[in-house]
Amino acid sequence: MIKFKEITVEDKETINKYLSFFNSKVSELSFTNLYAWREKYGFKFAIVEDFLWIMNQTMAGKTYFSPPIGDYTKKIHNSVKKLSNYCRAGDFDFVIKKASESIKEKIIADDAFTYKVTTNRDSSDYIYLFDDLLNLQGNKFHKKKNRINKFLKTYEEWVYEGINEKNLDDCRLFADQWCEENNCKGIENLKHERRAIKAVLDNYHLLDCQGGIIRVNNAFAGFTISEKLNAETIVIHFEKGDTKFSGIYNILSNEHLKHIDQTFTYVNREQDLGIEGLRRSKMSYHPIELIHKYTINIL
Repeated sequence: MIKFKEITVEDKETINKYLSFFNSKVSELSFTNLYAWREKYGFKFAIVEDFLWIMNQTMAGKTYFSPPIGDYTKKIHNSVKKLSNYCRAGDFDFVIKKASESIKEKIIADDAFTYKVTTNRDSSDYIYLFDDLLNLQGNKFHKKKNRINKFLKTYEEWVYEGINEKNLDDCRLFADQWCEENNCKGIENLKHERRAIKAVLDNYHLLDCQGGIIRVNNAFAGFTISEKLNAETIVIHFEKGDTKFSGIYNILSNEHLKHIDQTFTYVNREQDLGIEGLRRSKMSYHPIELIHKYTINIL
């Protein structure tokens, strides 16, 4: 019998073992993301026929699954079949979300099932060249470079620090202040994001994150947190800045890349959720690719 269990920090090694096979390009399929958002999405996991499945139980009573994650040199048919039987026994639809193009093709190649496949542009991840965001060279990044230069001229006394035990409390305090100013209590998504940030900061030493903060004239101005997604890619999970410091988000992004491992090729800056202003902002950094994610109804 399949039993799904809640995700705890102690499950990191188990889950990462399977994610290492997956070499994910999808931002949601990292341990930090799963742990951080486990309350909002009701994430649980189970190992079925040597494949990892993440269950998402929504507040509206819907149940979804991640794609099967594991060693794809092995057949996934038996694992999918067992999950299909599990869903049938529970009297709910078998729906897989967040499948990349390659994993979608592996799943639907099995003609034992019938499939309905859809995608949603709002959930597509934005992929950038690491060197583009690091160096901001050429006319297409002229405005970004100007904002950074203006920041440097306006604020002579500023510093970038890596997130560590000494400044974690400053990050927590800033996150609380940011939420007060941006009405997190009244906006559902921001309320859950605040909880996700707290979960990461409270367990920072246990997670495989790398982060940095900016101080301006000794005042905390913002922080960013990223994680290695695969051998070539980092994913930016959170960025929070005080916009009274003009250009704070530009300098946060650029300085963070300067202070981490620069052997990465790509930066995943997650999705825009269909928010018009966020889409404009993400497009203005000239992504080289959008990672589309597929929803697969197994009928």
